[in-house]
Amino acid sequence: MRAAQYRRPLIEQSLQDIRRRLTSVNDPMLHAQLENIKLRSAPLGIRIFSVIVDAAMEAIRNEEHVRAAAALRVIEPLLGILRKRAMGSLSMEDAIAPFHAPADTAPEPKIKPMAGPPASISIDYCRRVAATPIWRLGPHFTRLRGIPFITSDELDQLSQQLIKEAPISTLLEAARQIQRAPDLAIDTLAADLVAQPHFAACYKRILDHIDPLGDAVITASSARLFIERQGISKTTTLWAAGRVAESLSPSCVIDIEPLFTHAISVALLAFETGRLLRLSNPHLLAASGLVHDIGKWLFAVGEPGLYAIALSLTQSDGSTQEQGEVAIFGVDHQTAGKRLLELASADQLLRDTASLHTTPDNFETDNPEHAITLAVVHMANLFAHAAAAPTETLRKEIFKHFENKDHPVWHILHDRGVSLPLEEGELVATLSSVAQTTHWISRELCSLRRR
Repeated sequence: MRAAQYRRPLIEQSLQDIRRRLTSVNDPMLHAQLENIKLRSAPLGIRIFSVIVDAAMEAIRNEEHVRAAAALRVIEPLLGILRKRAMGSLSMEDAIAPFHAPADTAPEPKIKPMAGPPASISIDYCRRVAATPIWRLGPHFTRLRGIPFITSDELDQLSQQLIKEAPISTLLEAARQIQRAPDLAIDTLAADLVAQPHFAACYKRILDHIDPLGDAVITASSARLFIERQGISKTTTLWAAGRVAESLSPSCVIDIEPLFTHAISVALLAFETGRLLRLSNPHLLAASGLVHDIGKWLFAVGEPGLYAIALSLTQSDGSTQEQGEVAIFGVDHQTAGKRLLELASADQLLRDTASLHTTPDNFETDNPEHAITLAVVHMANLFAHAAAAPTETLRKEIFKHFENKDHPVWHILHDRGVSLPLEEGELVATLSSVAQTTHWISRELCSLRRR
């Protein structure tokens, strides 16, 4: 965050010089100063600076000074964010001294320290992901609201770029590999497992926890035995998840570890739910669970600074996470995830899961497999949140909804011919226990992340 401390005043100086030069016709230094802003803001993790600067440069070329001034005004709240983040990170009360707020800015309210448990899982997630307390931005949020930071075309361009880069490219390939799991040869998977000693050691720890097989070191022959006992689809899911963990960059601006552990938890829990319900396609449930939140990955990896702001809006005024996403990105993560999967040529099942996993009762289709998948992933998503919940109250609140026999998930499953092996309450209790195990497994797999 020291970069924010030192680059922000330079950006402000450029901004002041630009305003002065706007009154001069065709001043050659205008474009040079705008380029300075782009260069100085590039390392800060907020790519929107370059978008705004490009818009200002185009307006200046066309002598649209009102439009240029409007673009420059958008930079001001972002500078405020950098100022607040630098202060929070460095704990320097005098950091604000050289930087005076504009005369028309409302006085900033006194900040009250946050205390007590989070009011929701979304807020707890926000606290863990946002590295500094940027939800304490006060009046800056009012100025950020309603600004079209990213157009749909720009979001498409970002999606097309990131589907070719790790970790999103690895996540997509992992889903495809899990979908192909029934066609994989055990010997091939065993060889892949042994060839990666770090994953093999992690795999052994997981097996020792859920299905102890002695102290044997994993070799090609023992790997085959383990795969036969666990099943090729489950082992493939673990293997693919390990590859995703290895692709996570240690230099990401915000911590995406919670996104990873949640995606793996949902994939494994959806798989185990499918087996418990005696469905024929648990591997497809796992693949769908793995990418159900890929829209969040797009936001967090592609625009980490803006995603932290979107999450922080839930702290500012009690908005939902989706409302915060729409305010900053123009769409929520469900819509963004579906679009990314379309651009990646993913199949319709994965697109539907990304788009509708939070509202499976709104899904109308003649394809029972898709409806069942949505119901199972919806349940796995919430149970995974419960397993990671910071308080027992939040955990019980989630489980309580599913104990109701009128919950839409049970109707979807019954209407598609799925027979429950247990009563709803007993099934919830069983899956809550499984969710604790899958959460632990996801954290073990996260140890494979590059440090």
